Formats: sequence, structure tokens, C-alpha cells
Amino acid sequence: MNVLFVTVGTTAIYNPEIGAVDGRDNGALRADVERYRQSAKKRWMSNRALKDRLVEEHRRYWAVPDKLPYVTNPDNFYQSAGELTSTFALICTPPRDQHPDIGRIVLLPTATDEGRMAGQILHEVMRSPEFDVKVPKREILMEEVAGLETEFTAMHKQLLGAVDRHAVSTDVIWFNVTGGYKGTALIAGIHASERKFVLFYQHEQKEIGILLSGIESIPWKRHALTAK
Repeated sequence: MNVLFVTVGTTAIYNPEIGAVDGRDNGALRADVERYRQSAKKRWMSNRALKDRLVEEHRRYWAVPDKLPYVTNPDNFYQSAGELTSTFALICTPPRDQHPDIGRIVLLPTATDEGRMAGQILHEVMRSPEFDVKVPKREILMEEVAGLETEFTAMHKQLLGAVDRHAVSTDVIWFNVTGGYKGTALIAGIHASERKFVLFYQHEQKEIGILLSGIESIPWKRHALTAK
């Protein structure tokens, strides 16, 4: 089975055009997000109303008519989250039969208040009918990565531990490192060759991403997407 681990940052909260699908005014939502940014209380459970509104606006993005041209256009990427647009690009953009058949997705937010908030938003959106990535909803999971607030080695153990808990030796391990704390991407990269991780990164202004397998950089062409 192909297992995709997705490093999680805060674009699900802070991307500036969330709520502006098809030119809608997102000023009120952005004001609430800015109040959240400035607040000392960032736990998602204390900000459930904002979390639910952000989930709704992300789902609106993924429910647009004529979906594929809209959600794969880099001009629209700031209307959702980098973790969502890049995961969709990896799994769903055509030709579908030349993309990895992902059987499980594991979101990896950092164990911080903003990380948990973003992780909850992404988890709900990925499990929604609008974000149709053909992965069983029960196989879209989330595990926090601790260590960011203490020391790098603790996070290092947590990240590799998450891989071992959610995948077996015969699985092909993919990492989408587009979003998230860069330390998690660094750890995944350190072990890419030894553990045969396949890394995927998509720049926020690019429709086409990059595969990194071991130390080899492979420009991603949709007609030639392969794991080495």
C-alpha cells in the first residue's frame, strides 16, 4: 500500500484568500483570523466557531463547479491550504492512472495550539465529500508531532515513530512536505534514502510539483510520475 504522510503548517488558518472563492468578500473572516493570530488563546477547542467557519470555507473551495480547472489553478491556491492543494495535485490531477494509488493519509501537525487548529481543519476537510481524493475516509488520520517546543531530537523520534505506527515494511512511504514546520521536512529528507521515502513538494505558485526520491530530484511531469 502507498501511505502518504502530510506535514502540516498553518496555511489552513492564515492563507489570505480563504473565504474569497469566486470573488466573495472575506473581510469579516480575515478580521476574525487576525484576532485569533493576536490572541494568547489559540487552542482549537476554545476557537471552535472560527475552526468551523474555516472548514466551511475550505469545503466551499473544493465544491466549486467545473472543479478541476479551478482547484488546480495556482492563482486560486491561497483560497485553500497548501496541504490540500498539493495533496490533491499529487493524487487526483489527470491522468489519474499514472498517480500513486494512496491507501492511507496521515496528517502530521506539530503539537502546538496553531498546529492542532490547522490539523483539525485539514482533517475535517479531507474527510468531507467535497475533497474527493478516493482514499477511504477511515484511512485519513492525524498524529501530532511533538518536539518543536523542546528539542529537535524529540521531534525526530516522533516523526519516525509515526511512520512505524501507520505503515508496515512493505508499504511505499510518501511524504508531502509542501506545508508544515520545516524541521519535519528536514527529518523526512534525512531519512529518504535509507528508508526509501518518496518526497513531494509543490510551490504555492506552481501547478506542477517536484518528487525527491533519495537524493535524486525528479521534475514532476504528469505523464511520467514514478517513484524510484
